[in-house]
Amino acid sequence: MHVNDLVIGGSNLDVFRAQSSSVFDMKNLGNLGYVLGMKVTINTIKFVLSISKELYINSLLDSFGMGACKPISTPQVPPSKLLSLAITDSEPAKIHYQRAVGLLNYLVAGTRPDLAYSASCISQFLSFPSHDHELAFIKVLRYLKGTRTWGLWLGRRGDIFSIIANCDSDWGSNYSSRSFSMV
Repeated sequence: MHVNDLVIGGSNLDVFRAQSSSVFDMKNLGNLGYVLGMKVTINTIKFVLSISKELYINSLLDSFGMGACKPISTPQVPPSKLLSLAITDSEPAKIHYQRAVGLLNYLVAGTRPDLAYSASCISQFLSFPSHDHELAFIKVLRYLKGTRTWGLWLGRRGDIFSIIANCDSDWGSNYSSRSFSMV
């Protein structure tokens, strides 16, 4: 059996390494820095693990010609701007938009839940994107420019570990169908 990389964590790593090395040919490559394209930062004093995709975001910005864009503070376009009225006739433009939204959804699923609502809104128009939908995607890219280092932060406060979750529903703001989305 051959495994390229193995990430381990715990309180008794030396024992694990010794036992594993007696069975498998292993090499310690040191502390984790990047895995699967994600930057991993571990603070063992504060018990904090952070995961971000800064390199992926930089690549995403460059691939859409937005590497030097001016950052903005919010990614959301008002839902009234995203109506399914003007249809893109060009199949290549439609495929380009679908690819762009797919790349954004990959980012959301991995490390950027703050973009889930924006990604959900622009994903509703994959079949018939318009210029307004492309502009909404560009707005998300400009937001990403200013928040490239953001990601998931996992840790504890003091001696207590607790999970805090928030949900923001946007009741009835879908002007196309008057339905709502909850992410």
